[in-house]
Amino acid sequence: QYGVLLADSRLPLLPLRGREHRGSWLRAMIAHWGGDGFVVLAVAENRQGLRSLLRASEGDPEICRLPEILAGLRAAVVEEQDAPGRCLLRAVASVAPGLT
Repeated sequence: QYGVLLADSRLPLLPLRGREHRGSWLRAMIAHWGGDGFVVLAVAENRQGLRSLLRASEGDPEICRLPEILAGLRAAVVEEQDAPGRCLLRAVASVAPGLT
């Protein structure tokens, strides 16, 4: 419920960094925004600072390895969305640097 409240409040996401339950809150927010398909658009628009959160959370598997983030990366590749794709790839690869 807290994730949905955050999504509705339009507050920046950066304060989630390092917080307990940050992954579940972010998942709830993404689901509230429209699910996996919305991740690329949310990163492109930096909705509620999502791009900023991903950059600040590089190396944090609870954020950077969420199924929604991985699905967003796949969608960015399919849709040829370069800028959001690079941001998502950087976040995912930061957890497992040998991935790229």
